[in-house]
Amino acid sequence: MASPRRTSGKTTWIKEYKEKYYPGDRVLYFDATLTGKWARSQVIKHIKELSDTPISIVVINTPLKVCKERNATRTEDRQVPDASYDRMSAAWSTDGI
Repeated sequence: MASPRRTSGKTTWIKEYKEKYYPGDRVLYFDATLTGKWARSQVIKHIKELSDTPISIVVINTPLKVCKERNATRTEDRQVPDASYDRMSAAWSTDGI
């Protein structure tokens, strides 16, 4: 069995953040690239319609080169094509959350 490899560091961040700030609490983490502001706004809108729970948005801004290096250590069946990384990186919108 191959060990899991990370590319951006989300799982590690979630483990450390939850243990530090929300020990024992139930917390939902929604993991998605959502490169555009509109897509992010739709997720936030739907969450607000369902709950009054506070929402935090965390951007894991791992350099593209590092993501590709980590991706290369994954087993072949788990690798993401470099073109996908390039497309998502180019599409990332920083025009507000």
